[in-house]
Formats: sequence, structure tokens, C-alpha cells
Amino acid sequence: MTRIMTKKPIVLAFANNKGGTGKTTVALNVAAGLARIGKDVLMIDLDSQANLSIWAGFRNVKKHVGHLLMDDMEWQEVLLEGKIENEYGSVRLDLLPSARTMLRAEAVINANAILMFALRNALNEHGHSYDYIIVDCPPSLGALTVNALVAADYYIVPMQGENFAYIGLDEMLIAVSKLRRDAGAQVQLLGVLKNKFSQHTVFGREISEALEKKNINVFKTQIRQNTSLMECTALSQSIFDYKPKSNGAIDFSALVEEIIHNVEKNQSQSPTLIQQ
Repeated sequence: MTRIMTKKPIVLAFANNKGGTGKTTVALNVAAGLARIGKDVLMIDLDSQANLSIWAGFRNVKKHVGHLLMDDMEWQEVLLEGKIENEYGSVRLDLLPSARTMLRAEAVINANAILMFALRNALNEHGHSYDYIIVDCPPSLGALTVNALVAADYYIVPMQGENFAYIGLDEMLIAVSKLRRDAGAQVQLLGVLKNKFSQHTVFGREISEALEKKNINVFKTQIRQNTSLMECTALSQSIFDYKPKSNGAIDFSALVEEIIHNVEKNQSQSPTLIQQ
């Protein structure tokens, strides 16, 4: 038996139990931004709305990540492989897709406590060839989001400056605290991301003040309101491909740099040992 030194991929879950926060737009552009600078990336779509999968060009797929989590299909049956050619060479941007039929998978996982660890187990076995794994969670704290948080190293909460936004964040923090206590989850909050956030509104100012008082990690980078971000998603492109000089591209480039910096600051320099 040999022991091979390899780096463990960084698993980032993008989660907010409140819908309409721009979570999928953030996840896909962070994934594209990481690939753009030479990182091999796996995207995982856990939302039954399948917006991340549709953006990637896969609508109404018959084989989705839910089948993998329920142990109905193997990894290679579900995985959709993609490559980007850039100055770093050939970079992987793969996808474990979702579909509307994911709702059945959530019901099955919810009824079987051991499946809480299904995604973590699958990534431990198959995910070691990636630098980053980006998980787009459904807008709830159900079984699929729990799977993502148990599997993740870090989670990011996209948040808009609007009514009830802070309540959703508070519920997320409580849920993660319970998972760390009861399920042995190691996930940490990498940061709250202010997305399409304006300090000029009453809600925006109040939420910013509340975040400061709560003393939790908030990204310095903010994603400004930008029409190009809506347009690029509709055209199944990243902001970097659609309008590389737009405010959206500038903001996401800065966010990717900040994510890498924060992860490297938190990560041990010791590589993970994989037995083969």
C-alpha cells in the first residue's frame, strides 16, 4: 500500500435559506473566476430549480446529483465534464447537475439520517482532483443544504440589503451551529457577501450596522448592482466572458481573490494524506 501526498480540494457552499439573494449568480461567477485563474473546479447544483445547470447548458437532465446521493447511480454516470482553454492551459470546469426531479431525492435523504453524509462521502472518494468545489444550495435549510454544509469546508452567505434578509442569516448561523455540535460538521463561515447591496437604503444601512455588531466575517468586496450580471446569466455566460471590463467582472475578480486569500489564511500548510 502506498501513500500519496495530495492537496484536499476546498469545498465552498453558497447558502441562504432566503430566496432571491442572487446565490446562483454568485456561485457560477465565482466558479468561472476560479477557473479563469487556472483552478480546476467542480460545480454541484443541489437546487431543484436547476438554475446553475441551465446556465451551464443542461436543462431537464435525466441523471442528476440526487441519484448519486441516493446511491442509485455512480459518480461517472452523473458527472458532466467541461474544459476551459486559457493562459494556464486546459482547466476543468465540471458539473454535477440538478433537475426538477431532485425533489424526490430530498424526500428520500430527509427520511434517512445516514444520507446526511452522502455528499461528503462522494467527495472524499472522487473529489480530490479538483482545487475548488462550488456547491449551490437550495434556498432552504432542508436535507440537501444539510448535505452541502456537512461536506463543506466553508460556507458563504450572499445577502441583499432588504427586509427580512438578516433573519435568514440568523437562522443559517443557528443551523450551522447545530450541525457542528450534533453531526460533527467542520464547516466555517468564510463570510457574508453583500450582493446588489446599497448603503443608501434604510434596510442596507440597518443590516450593515447589525453585521458590525454581530462581529461575523463580512467580505470587503461587495457585488454592485449591474445589468450585465443579469444579462450574462440569461445568455449562459460568465460575467468574465460576457463583459470582462464591466463592474460585475471587476467585483467578481476581487471577490475570487479575497476568497482565495481568506481560505489560504485559514488553511493549514500540511497536505492531506490519501491512502491508495
